[in-house]
Amino acid sequence: MISTTYFKEASELAEKYDAIQYFDRLKETEIPAKIISNLSDFAVQNRYFQLDKLSGATHSQDPVARWDREINTELVKRYFNPNTPNNILMMELSKTMGDWAMIRHHDEQDNQINNPTNFIRSNITMETKQKYGMYYCFCIIKALCELQGNMNRTLYSNAYLNEFFMIFRIEYTDAKRKKSWNPHSPYKF
Repeated sequence: MISTTYFKEASELAEKYDAIQYFDRLKETEIPAKIISNLSDFAVQNRYFQLDKLSGATHSQDPVARWDREINTELVKRYFNPNTPNNILMMELSKTMGDWAMIRHHDEQDNQINNPTNFIRSNITMETKQKYGMYYCFCIIKALCELQGNMNRTLYSNAYLNEFFMIFRIEYTDAKRKKSWNPHSPYKF
């Protein structure tokens, strides 16, 4: 697989250019490897999924459904807390709507949601999916930015690409608390 080959090469460079602590953080779980694989496949073929679907081709898979199946499912298992006061309240509310509420919705895997309980459950897990999905993407990009910065300092290079990734200069703890990842000005960090 191309993405794992490049990631392995970047990890070897991280050892050489003293950025290994950023790459070690990516090895703590399998989620960053799944994200890299998913994004790599998206770049190569899955970005044309909708066009392929319209033309009848079947060689690509729905990137949103794949992300939800491979990454979001793991994030929810690992980080979602159903016992927060808000989540308990929302699930109780969904039980009271059982007979009179009509729901017609689809989840990320294009499965139909027809009842309030599944609709509410899908919605209360969304914050966890978004927060930790972005956090792991942040960790991948921060590791690559730190590697590139260390290479610049060691090789006395003028290619300071990290200026284009200003949003990824924050610390890991700050990244978990971020509410907005807007890369456009005015920046809201």
